Amino acid sequence: MLKKLRVVAYDIGPSVMLERCLKRFGRPCKRPGSDVELAQLAFSIAGFEYEIVKNLNVEPSNILQLIHNGTADMSVLTMRMTEDRMKLVDFSFPISYYYNGYRLKEVDGIEDVYYIFRSFQPAVWAVLAAVLFLITTLQILYNKHRWSLGETLWKIITTMLHQDYPSSSKRLTPSGIIQGSWLLACLILVINYESVMKSFLAVPLRHKVPFQTLAELLDLMESGSYKAVQFPNGNRPVCCQDECDRVRRMEKMGRIINTDIKKVTSHIKSGKIVNWGGYEPDLYPHDVNVWNKSFLFIKDTKLLPELLGFAFSKDLIRERQKFNNALQVVIPGIANIRGRYATPMPEYNRMIPLNSGKITMTMIHLDNVLIFYICGVTLALAVFLLEYMLVVNTVRDFYSVFLYRL
Repeated sequence: MLKKLRVVAYDIGPSVMLERCLKRFGRPCKRPGSDVELAQLAFSIAGFEYEIVKNLNVEPSNILQLIHNGTADMSVLTMRMTEDRMKLVDFSFPISYYYNGYRLKEVDGIEDVYYIFRSFQPAVWAVLAAVLFLITTLQILYNKHRWSLGETLWKIITTMLHQDYPSSSKRLTPSGIIQGSWLLACLILVINYESVMKSFLAVPLRHKVPFQTLAELLDLMESGSYKAVQFPNGNRPVCCQDECDRVRRMEKMGRIINTDIKKVTSHIKSGKIVNWGGYEPDLYPHDVNVWNKSFLFIKDTKLLPELLGFAFSKDLIRERQKFNNALQVVIPGIANIRGRYATPMPEYNRMIPLNSGKITMTMIHLDNVLIFYICGVTLALAVFLLEYMLVVNTVRDFYSVFLYRL
């Protein structure tokens, strides 16, 4: 005869809402949560009797221990099937996926695109250097001792910058071929630069998303820009060896805050604080999702999803097998069950809409140009002062010698 199962769970909508039902109706209701409803259907097909264990303080920190020590037989909340957890309990067939990510407050501001250097990809820089080296070598070999290396480079670079110079060679054909090839290379380079720059300027401004992977988040934490918050036995970042070492360093430096689960949201509200978590793909289907209006959930797309299943006591092998058989009948209807409890979270619209169809040119597009211009003016003034000092000293020395001879 099958055992009457003692089941436990803690409320986390929309998967489990047992406590909410009891507080509102004083009894189990028709919408106990998607995971609970799925388990109830499997119980009905398998012929199980079950009871919800009452007067227990069930939390994320102790639910697996309650099953492991025999206080309960099963969880009607699906849980992540990790290697450490499998040492304590067994799991049913997986019924869904769990994507890891990061919860944070929406960041004010827009992305700053530094297009001046970003338009030159590494391949363009490599081709430019190769062509510059080749043309310089050919010019030196052709002009022999008439042009120095510095003079050759200067003439070639001024050509690239649209600053023409007269040819000093009487043999125009070889020199023209060399200069023509360089002008063609300059033309290609300029067209590439202008086209990429125009594409950057034409793209609408985007809302900031400060990071999208754990490595990027750790970079921000190491610089002091962000902190993380976690609660006992809650989610921990899924990481490789190097990233896990960095996480431990952040804990030692006090940049990972340990707090109660009820205080996590208040920490996130303060800004620049991240909580690692995860959700099923049907609830948070996008890479960047809007969570609770002013909060975001960023899915880490570089991490593989984890499997979700119901936790069973290791002693209930026969019951778990029978439950799995029933679960195979129910699994095709999961989408219909979950669809009645919650709608997918909307995608975060990163594009900033244009006002009345007008594009406003701001310093975000021009600050690099301004910085280069200021540096150039400063360098020009420094060279002018240096030359002035040299000229004054030279004149002073000349008059000293002239007066001495007199």
